[in-house]
Amino acid sequence: MTLNLKQLRNVKADHTLPLYVELPAHSTQLLLHLKRQNASQPAYYKSRYGWVMGLASARHDADYRYAVPFQKGKKVRVSQGFNGKTSHNGYSRYAVDFAVPVGTPVYAAREGKVVATRASGSKGALKRGYGKYANYIVIEHSDGTFGKYYHLKKQGVAVRVGERVKQGDLIGYSGNTGYSSGPHLHFSVSKVDPQYKQRPVTVPFLLQTATGVVRNVKRGDRYIR
Repeated sequence: MTLNLKQLRNVKADHTLPLYVELPAHSTQLLLHLKRQNASQPAYYKSRYGWVMGLASARHDADYRYAVPFQKGKKVRVSQGFNGKTSHNGYSRYAVDFAVPVGTPVYAAREGKVVATRASGSKGALKRGYGKYANYIVIEHSDGTFGKYYHLKKQGVAVRVGERVKQGDLIGYSGNTGYSSGPHLHFSVSKVDPQYKQRPVTVPFLLQTATGVVRNVKRGDRYIR
């Protein structure tokens, strides 16, 4: 979490601002004290805060081999790989889009704990503002990174928050919800951006396929789990 105070008048904080702090989920913690400098005068300040799931200190296990997130024997095509021109740039540069029909079973690429889901979205288009309609599953890994599975179909989530899954477990069904140009599964591995601490950033990962390990997932490639 990031907390900042602006336009402080007749008030002083007992911590350097902005304040960065890591808080456990569903917890309450005192972050700072504000002291009025002149008791006879009014005090004023503006506050801003932001948060992102995860730990800024998390370090991705770069040797871990992620499974192709589909059933064994199924060949899937990459419609957008690392550094894709459409939307895989900046902090999303290491995401992968798999072109699959709506309703394709999706399996966990890595074991972990389900920490967030959404299944009520029904709209999908490559239009500004449509990101909020995406259905998704977020799985926390043992190294503090998160596997994110996006654009699932409506009611296409087959797991619950708090549930632990193993690599290869069925977790949901692909779709075309949110900011999407067509049916596909968007998969990424992310962590808290260590520089800004207010947003996630994707990290490169190894993809284990039936024929070997892929280090740079490219558009047009076809893979089998």
